[in-house]
Amino acid sequence: MHDPWTGRPVITCNTCGEYAEYNSLQRKTAHAIMAATLACSVSIEDRRDPRVVADRILDALENAGLTVARASR
Repeated sequence: MHDPWTGRPVITCNTCGEYAEYNSLQRKTAHAIMAATLACSVSIEDRRDPRVVADRILDALENAGLTVARASR
């Protein structure tokens, strides 16, 4: 569905009928996945190496069907 005023892709809330931007929802989903990954699967030893943490986050995002992309400006 598209916002009737701006034409941007949106998702309509089934409860209240309000619009939510799709990209915003993807960001919230990605944030939740990263937070859960950090809370559950990153050990204290891993926290010393940011590359290990980044790999775990990227794996979790990929497993959830999300991808990382640079926003177009």
